[in-house]
Amino acid sequence: MKDQQKKMDEFYSVAGDTPYLQVLETVQRYMTGVENTEEMDVWQYKKHIQTCITTRGLKCRGASTLSQLVDRLYNSMREYDLLTDYLTPEVYTRMGIEEIYGRWNCIYMKTKKGKIRLTETFPSAEHARAIFNRITSGYNQQINEGTPIALGEFRPNIRASFTGTPVTSKEMGIEFNIRIVHGSAMTRELLLESGTFHPKALDFLELCIRYGANICIAGATGSGKTGTMYYLLSTVARDATKRIGTIEIESREFDLLQLDENGVPLNDVFSWVTRSSDDSRYNIPANKLVETILRFTPDIIGLGEMRNEEALAVSELALTGHGAITTLHAASAQAAYSRIVDLCKKAGSSYNDATLFRRAIRAFPIIVFQERLADGRRRVLSIVEGVGYADEDADVKPLFRFEIEDNTAGKVLGKHVQTGQISRELRQTLLQHGASRKELEGF
Repeated sequence: MKDQQKKMDEFYSVAGDTPYLQVLETVQRYMTGVENTEEMDVWQYKKHIQTCITTRGLKCRGASTLSQLVDRLYNSMREYDLLTDYLTPEVYTRMGIEEIYGRWNCIYMKTKKGKIRLTETFPSAEHARAIFNRITSGYNQQINEGTPIALGEFRPNIRASFTGTPVTSKEMGIEFNIRIVHGSAMTRELLLESGTFHPKALDFLELCIRYGANICIAGATGSGKTGTMYYLLSTVARDATKRIGTIEIESREFDLLQLDENGVPLNDVFSWVTRSSDDSRYNIPANKLVETILRFTPDIIGLGEMRNEEALAVSELALTGHGAITTLHAASAQAAYSRIVDLCKKAGSSYNDATLFRRAIRAFPIIVFQERLADGRRRVLSIVEGVGYADEDADVKPLFRFEIEDNTAGKVLGKHVQTGQISRELRQTLLQHGASRKELEGF
């Protein structure tokens, strides 16, 4: 069959001046006259597309071979057009794709090696809208004037967000962002080889999550917070005596369940995800899941991100003696505590600022601040311990820091250093939960 297709490619030239959109519309009209298209498999559908091209003598601007044009048309009509291949695990893993975003006529891609602009575009704004609605239909949403914003989990580890008119202008069309999270592929080796962590700092955080010192990982979008959180949870998920529960916002990214060759679970984990709905009966917010999760008696609770009122609930939960780890958007390690306080106040807390700061510090004594630097590399810039409240702000003890020395030849030069040791209170907490004095040496 491949040899036959190769001969067709050599025999029939599809190069021409006809715009792709015009070719697509012609083929779409042709396919409406074909019976039982919904029941066709991929090969049958593509065969009809090829027949239309060859019998009608269709030519296309920018096309190279008949099979490539057939594949593009098939993806436009039944898949996700030019995004199709990029959204397959084999391709996005090999290319290290982290984000694809833009609008119909301007598309960017962020990879582990940096940002690029694609030469490919959608043939029109309306065609792009149809493709985007094909994606959002997977999580029961449609982009239109009445509901211009659609957010959800497109596939495991893939978040898809869209914004249309009237939020965006008619000329710009729908803005989209598809984020691919590689957290489940995160390992200690990757975190160290990439320079994100110094080995001793990573050792310290592994001790904290294992022995009851709660952690909040702060940083901007794309800084690698989720990957770090996934790795830390995975270090304790190997212990079948520990019960781990995770709550994620809108999409499921953590894959902590371990199975043997027969599909039997080897560890004790469960994963929940929120659900957004305009109908309050079907809306499942994070704070509701945080309130419910205690009934399932987890030893460690992971909240994918503190965004809104769930900050108050998860801070309360972290004060009950359960292990907890979460992420947060904040501009620095120290600012993370202010952000937690602000979210708690937004949720309606009646405590004054001093009380909220002290509660936030007790709930999350360890703050990790992570950032994607100018050269595209992710670094943990600081790890601090919250030790008190003074001068209307959190008082923190710096433990580890990445010292930037220079920027040259497109690289950020620097080194990880240890800047302090933990407090007696934190040392006692770790000992109380099973850490040995030997494990705490050097911290």
